[in-house]
Amino acid sequence: MLHNGWMTAAWIGSAFFWSQMILVLLIVGSVFYFFYSSHSRQSSKFRLREFDRSAIKSEKTSPSSDPPTLSLPGIRINGAPHEILGIPRFASKEEVRKAYKELMKRYHPDLMGPLGSQAWKDAQKIATAINDAKDKMLAGKN
Repeated sequence: MLHNGWMTAAWIGSAFFWSQMILVLLIVGSVFYFFYSSHSRQSSKFRLREFDRSAIKSEKTSPSSDPPTLSLPGIRINGAPHEILGIPRFASKEEVRKAYKELMKRYHPDLMGPLGSQAWKDAQKIATAINDAKDKMLAGKN
C-alpha cells in the first residue's frame, strides 16, 4: 500500500510538473507570437532607409520642359536671406536662429509627405534655401 501510495504521489507530482511546464511554454509562446506578429505588421517609424535612398537615386525621371513650381505655398526661396527667413535685414543671431527653427519645423522634408513625392522634393529645395539663408545671416553676409 505504501509503495502504491508513493507511486501515485510521484505520478501526480510528475503530471503536475509537466502540466506547469506546458502552461509556461504556452504563455512564453503566446508572448513571442504577440510581439513578433504585431511588430511585423507595423511600418517602420523611420522615413527613409538606406536601401530606399539608393533605390530612389537609381530611378530615372523624365526631364520636363517647364521648371515645376513649388507645391508648398507660403515661402519664398529666391531672394535675400532675411526675406527667406522672414526677419529684418539686421536681425540678431537669436532672431535668425528662432526664425530658422520655426521654418524648419514647418517645412522639414520628413514632415512633407512620402519620399520621392513632389511635396517632399519641394521641401528639400525649401530646406536648402532656409539653411543657406541662415548660414549667410549668421556669417553677416546679408
